[in-house]
Amino acid sequence: MYKLILFLFIKFSISKKIIKIPFEVKQTKIVSSKRILSPLYEIEFYGKIKIGSNKQELELPFKLNRFPIFLSGSSTEIKSEKFKEDSSTTFSIIEKEIIKPFEDDFFEGVKSKDNFEFNKYTIENIQFLLSKKQKYEESGVIGLNYIPHSTEKTKFEGFDLINQLKNKNEIENYYFTFKFANKDKTKGEFIIGNAPHEYDSNYKEEKLVISDIEQGKYISRWILGFSNVQYGNMSLSKTDSCEISLSMGLFEGPFMFLIHFEKYFFNRSGCYEDNDDKYTFFYCEKSVNIKEFQDLVFVLKNKQMNFTFTYKDLFYELNDKYYFIILFNLDINMWKFGYSFIKKYPIVFNSDKRTLNWYNEPEKEFNIISLLLTICIIFAIIIGLLLFYIFILRPLKNKRKIRANELEEEFDYTPNNYDKMDKEENKLGI
Repeated sequence: MYKLILFLFIKFSISKKIIKIPFEVKQTKIVSSKRILSPLYEIEFYGKIKIGSNKQELELPFKLNRFPIFLSGSSTEIKSEKFKEDSSTTFSIIEKEIIKPFEDDFFEGVKSKDNFEFNKYTIENIQFLLSKKQKYEESGVIGLNYIPHSTEKTKFEGFDLINQLKNKNEIENYYFTFKFANKDKTKGEFIIGNAPHEYDSNYKEEKLVISDIEQGKYISRWILGFSNVQYGNMSLSKTDSCEISLSMGLFEGPFMFLIHFEKYFFNRSGCYEDNDDKYTFFYCEKSVNIKEFQDLVFVLKNKQMNFTFTYKDLFYELNDKYYFIILFNLDINMWKFGYSFIKKYPIVFNSDKRTLNWYNEPEKEFNIISLLLTICIIFAIIIGLLLFYIFILRPLKNKRKIRANELEEEFDYTPNNYDKMDKEENKLGI
């Protein structure tokens, strides 16, 4: 019997394995000089990781899709802080063969391993590529769910963070998500190992949507299919798809949609079209009433959920102008959704089943009517309690005091009276 009790105690007392890493959303360090669009465009989700026996702290971006974990070695010619592999006694090279994960010489390096510390939680022997040469001007990358093509499996399989943590039994499952903490949604926790609804009652599961990974060349990317894209009551497209990205702040739209937005959105006084070296974009003068713009709606293929963006979501204010959050790219044939999408519709990724969950956390906006109503209710409660005290509690208290005084007058507790009472009792034979 005691063994059963011990087993149940251990089973229910051990918490589910979850790793939480603080993150911050901010602009990348290298931005094109011609980029005049927005400080929101090139962003990353950065987290601070301590690596090696000397616990060197590096601020690294988290990446989806086809990125493994890599660190910029001491021999690279970058301006950002480099990983000092020679200073770590726990660092070792697994294979000396130089590997190029990308065809365009983005970076090249050797398979290595060292200890990683995530928010005071140390994981030993995390595998990564130590970069020897690179074009990427960062200290490295934390690849979350590297899913290689079949021809690459022998080279890089297992070099992403999620699979390594699961294989080491450091997390319970393949869930990961970015949970925002502050009001402007620039900081929060990157949570690995469980879905938010498992431990946070503020989240409510909405819909489960399976990503379209069957699309051949997109197998290693998070792709969603749409059955319709609508502006108000007008259908802009009966079918389309998008890729989820952590490396951009706005939306990218296929160039073929440009004509629709020229016609329906910005064919009005005070709105203008412009472009830089890569994108065509729109902006409006402050005199334009952006509340007149209707909702832009993306309908998922299985029709389980719509992604709706109002005028508040579609514009941001910069330099006394309203800029449209969608940039139209001549080089892409599908939408790309980034930070502006994720902060409105928080995603929980499952890198094992390749599924996406959406959890609805309603935004609490300031409402003067609600505030006044709340103040009135509180004031009414206070007045009610005061009246209750004046007309009920205080009279009752006074009545009790008066009755107590009457009882004291009725019974005179003096020694003479005690003697008289004794004599009367004796006479009566009591």
